Amino acid sequence: MARWNPHNSVGLNEQIGRRLFDEPMLRGAMGQPSYGGIQLTHFEEKRGDEVSLDRLGASGIDRQVRRYLIQRAEADGGKFGKPKRFDGWAVVAAKELIHARRDPKLPIYSSPVSEPEPKDNIYHAHVLRPEGWNSYQMALHLRHIFTSHGRVEPNKIVEETWQDIFWAHAITKWILSKLNVIWRFRKIEPGEPKSSNCMSMRNVSFGSKAQLQNDPLPAVQPRSAALRGRAP
Repeated sequence: MARWNPHNSVGLNEQIGRRLFDEPMLRGAMGQPSYGGIQLTHFEEKRGDEVSLDRLGASGIDRQVRRYLIQRAEADGGKFGKPKRFDGWAVVAAKELIHARRDPKLPIYSSPVSEPEPKDNIYHAHVLRPEGWNSYQMALHLRHIFTSHGRVEPNKIVEETWQDIFWAHAITKWILSKLNVIWRFRKIEPGEPKSSNCMSMRNVSFGSKAQLQNDPLPAVQPRSAALRGRAP
């Protein structure tokens, strides 16, 4: 399948990501104070009014777009004074920014970057800081939207093999469940009956040989003798 080719206008259902670098929550670090699970600094932009974003897919996260962007995000992490590790994205549907439930609403502008790899980014977009707001207020607003109505997409690619797809398929799971039922019925534990409705011969005791000799079973009379002894 070809990689998603975005339109100039951003759709309401597009998945929009804000890059996260050196995020303790995604490293498993404990005791790190953070509001809403993500540090405020990830949303604060002091270099200008534009806050950079990535367009991750038309309605869900596109795997090929994700792979394309990871290479560029990891390269960007090395540009900091102290290189930072790219840990993933905070992701939200575009409509949560464009039609924000709390003002101000934040239109998303497509702004692809045309530079040599890996500085290029055809999926780049941005929002503008509202007039009269500083970078701290904008960061608070963005973090509230992303943490309240979005999720985190870690920087971890899991390549699905055909075996993974096979074992995860609904039909495969159904067949395995049926085989499991059959196996349970066929399996007989030592000393246990095959079925609750049937009695195993192992559970029937006839006594020892000596007991049978001392207490023999009653003799069975022939049918003709029994009839002769019966009253007419």
